[in-house]
Amino acid sequence: MRIHPLFLVPATCFCITTLQAREWTSADGTQKTEAEFISASDGSVTFQKPDGKRISFALDKLSEEDRTWVKDKLAAKPAPGATQGTGKTGEEKSNEYTKQITGKWERLEDATLKYRLFGERKLKGGKLYPLVVYLHGKGGDVMTPEVPGQVSDFADGANYHKRPCFVIVPQCPANGFWNGDNNLNVIKVIETVVKNLPIDAQRIYLTGYSMGGFGTFDIVARQPKLFAAAVPVAGGGNPATAEGMKGVPFWVFHGAADTVVNVEQSRKMVDALKKAGGKVEYTEIAGGSHGIIGQVYQERKLHVWMFEQTQGEKTKK
Repeated sequence: MRIHPLFLVPATCFCITTLQAREWTSADGTQKTEAEFISASDGSVTFQKPDGKRISFALDKLSEEDRTWVKDKLAAKPAPGATQGTGKTGEEKSNEYTKQITGKWERLEDATLKYRLFGERKLKGGKLYPLVVYLHGKGGDVMTPEVPGQVSDFADGANYHKRPCFVIVPQCPANGFWNGDNNLNVIKVIETVVKNLPIDAQRIYLTGYSMGGFGTFDIVARQPKLFAAAVPVAGGGNPATAEGMKGVPFWVFHGAADTVVNVEQSRKMVDALKKAGGKVEYTEIAGGSHGIIGQVYQERKLHVWMFEQTQGEKTKK
């Protein structure tokens, strides 16, 4: 049974520790599937398929019998050790998301987007960690490879040891762009992950390349209070939005010889941010083409700068 997910699973849900595989039937009775029940709340339900993939979708897409089963399950007393996922520390946030922190790039799917999630096992402890969000370029596929190559530097052993964090990499829908509803859905994914993992909400960093660079400017403009810093690479944006996001530190990168996205796209955004009184660094790589992403993320000064940024503080030089 392939049911299109309609809602994100909220943080306030009962997470059952004893999984039960059973056959589920669609509301119209035409489709069936075997899956394990994970959690449900506020009209949505999460299952784990035999291949280990977790999906979320609307409860009303299930048969009446299945809906009754789920309601009975939620009405029962939660299993010993189960939590409601609403705590503020890592120790309290024990739910289906923490099970995905394996030290590998896990594949997840929710109501709106597919995405990759990375975090070392040791990050399940009682402290809070930064979150890095990366937006890929046009035609990028971050779900198929074992490691989303363009952000591997954030999970690199030596670098990660100095700057431990969580990393999420959303997959833009086929033929889509990082704008409109896709960007609103990225924000929803971020908010859900923050509620369910030990993440420092004052240290959320957004970065993106090419199409993702455009998406970075757009998403920060939509929700500037969500981010502690932003790093658009080879992208651009709407200069009219600069005033609303002047409180977010930016470090903008572009190749001077870029023939795919003209360097003027970044120059205009940098100028607009500076005129608005924003906190902005700009690196224009002489002779650099469009494919500067590897060079940018390998620069350790960028990592040091990014992880120094905290909401409410001035940019640290």
